[in-house]
Amino acid sequence: MTKMLDLIRITTFTTMPSGRKLQSGDELRYDFQIENISDSIISDICIHKEGERCYTAGISISPGICATISKTYFLTEEDEQTGIIRNTSILSGKMSTGEIITEVLACLNAIK
Repeated sequence: MTKMLDLIRITTFTTMPSGRKLQSGDELRYDFQIENISDSIISDICIHKEGERCYTAGISISPGICATISKTYFLTEEDEQTGIIRNTSILSGKMSTGEIITEVLACLNAIK
């Protein structure tokens, strides 16, 4: 299948540790930049972390247009203990034909 959406994730810390190691409860913000690289409108844009309910931003994206969806994530005990944030983001949308398309972005972030 031809790729229809491009997904870029930018991570920023909302709670910046002042000289300390990141720990459970620290807040991250993920900004997802989504670009429609198809030739038709994609509606019902939805982004979520693997294993979570879908977060629908209620947007449609026209061909060649970019949109941004932001989500907040709080570091967990597991993140702190392993020193790694495992994150799989799933993006989906609906083509004008009714076909559901999906893009997956898997990432490992080291906690410093």
